Amino acid sequence: MKFKIIVIIETIIIVFLLLPLSCSYISEHTTIKDPQWFREVSPDEQHTIVANFIGNNTSERICVQIMIFNENHQTSTMMITVDNDGDVPDEKNYRLEWHDEYVKITTINNKGSEKSFRLYWEDLNFSSSTYDESNRFLFDW
Repeated sequence: MKFKIIVIIETIIIVFLLLPLSCSYISEHTTIKDPQWFREVSPDEQHTIVANFIGNNTSERICVQIMIFNENHQTSTMMITVDNDGDVPDEKNYRLEWHDEYVKITTINNKGSEKSFRLYWEDLNFSSSTYDESNRFLFDW
């Protein structure tokens, strides 16, 4: 009888110790259901930018693949990280400014801090790859 009581007490202690730890672990790891962050077409319809989340993104930084398509559906790809305190970025966390010679991409984290970079069209290395929207994979032609 004494042994059963000890086992029950140990089980209760383990459950009460492990439950908060497991909830903490689950809440710290963000699961991204839709890998696409945004897709926008330039006002002159010469370029399209698609941003996709990459990997499991379990930290404060989220990895993003930026693909830029030209009018011939050729792509140029780059990777960036977005500091967003582990939250999945949405439409409030970016801004695009389209210009004749470049696009300015600004990422905005949850605290309002901004990081911007300019991608000049002439500097992009477009390849003969295309992006399949239905499968969200990059295929070489």
